[in-house]
Amino acid sequence: MGLDMYLTAKKFVMPDLGPSAETDGIKYQVLASAMGLTQDDLDKFVGYPSAEVHFSVGYWRKFYELHNWFVGRVQQGEDDCRPYYVSKEALEELKVAIAETAADPTSEDHFSLEGSWEDVKEEFEELSKIIDYWLSPTFEGWDFMYQASW
Repeated sequence: MGLDMYLTAKKFVMPDLGPSAETDGIKYQVLASAMGLTQDDLDKFVGYPSAEVHFSVGYWRKFYELHNWFVGRVQQGEDDCRPYYVSKEALEELKVAIAETAADPTSEDHFSLEGSWEDVKEEFEELSKIIDYWLSPTFEGWDFMYQASW
């Protein structure tokens, strides 16, 4: 056993409403088709058709410093293995925290390091680059969720 950590990106698509109805309608049709649904199946759905897609965009094992950051900054101190919404602002704060810790590894303002900075430096540098991608236009309109499992 140990600590497994997941960051998921999810997007909701509702093809019949809003300014992006046409493009969302195409996305909805593609998702439905990929799941083996036909137009006849979709016509039988009750209410407003919608779909939600989830992608696992981050996985870490025993990255305690990162987990503790999420518990303290996103989960209001609750370490209960439930999924928590992670705002884009929180991702930006995480990127700043990584940069500030890299500049002064002895500071414990953001992370309580289990070992030395050198032990986790590579993981944090990789994470910082990935955060840039998550904050890019590619993920505009997506929601992020963090969940850990002990």
